Amino acid sequence: MTIWIVLAFASALLYCLSQLVDKFVIDKVFEDAETWLLGSSVIGGLLTLLLVAYNGAPNITNYSHIALALISGALLVPCYLFYAKALKESTADIISALWQTCPIYALIIGYFVLGDQIGLLNFIGIALVIGTTLFLCLPEKTGLKTLVKTIKKSKGPFVLMQMACILLITSEGVADHLLESYAILDVMIFGMVGFCASGMLFFFSPSKRRSLLKNLKDNPKEMLTGLIAVEILELGATYACYMAYTMGSFSFVTCLLATQPLIILLLLWMFHNTKPGLFRTVQLSELRYKLPVLMGTITGVSMIVL
Repeated sequence: MTIWIVLAFASALLYCLSQLVDKFVIDKVFEDAETWLLGSSVIGGLLTLLLVAYNGAPNITNYSHIALALISGALLVPCYLFYAKALKESTADIISALWQTCPIYALIIGYFVLGDQIGLLNFIGIALVIGTTLFLCLPEKTGLKTLVKTIKKSKGPFVLMQMACILLITSEGVADHLLESYAILDVMIFGMVGFCASGMLFFFSPSKRRSLLKNLKDNPKEMLTGLIAVEILELGATYACYMAYTMGSFSFVTCLLATQPLIILLLLWMFHNTKPGLFRTVQLSELRYKLPVLMGTITGVSMIVL
């Protein structure tokens, strides 16, 4: 097994763990998504300083490239805002599946901006991804009334995650362009500065500032542990992802990252058996029900990117 495959799987696992911690923190610690982002920006800023102390000042001297790196990070603030609002309304496994619509927008951007060709297999892949991710929003046993009600309810998270996916793909596209000329940590540090500076704008809202201080006073351990854990997991996942993209095939790495919904479902099932009550309950019957659907999602992503 080549190292980039290990890195891609490691990235997928770390992203999944990060999403589970996000769900816990957003549901049980923070009152709203904006306060969570403000807290994440503060912790992210401290982590950025540690990265600079370890790596030294990032070696990007071209001002236009610095601006692009900052923008790539700043775009993640509205991206994560939509993501957090969707996560508030839904479960981590469904949100993870909805992230897999990202390759659709990458394909569209590639067609209109880069002149890439779109074939029949790509369209079949798009239909598979959209169909399977919508199907995952449905309960296990669905009558007609329940189906209509669930589709109406799932419209919110689905639409929110489409906005998040568009912003994420744009951010990653900018970062990927910069990675052709600069080291991974250099691009990541400027991206983190852009994210933190943009997220800290919520500090100028008195209500969000008061909410953050209240959360810190009421749940200091859960809040700080959750935010620090997420930032470290995200940093490790992003670094492993960038390493995998620079060492291996973009298409195959994207396919391996598409296993995240399956990994999250397995993690939820494991936590249900070892730490009941920590996250939502996942029975073996749900695994059997959703496994073929998740394989369809992975197949769809493969048809889009290959």
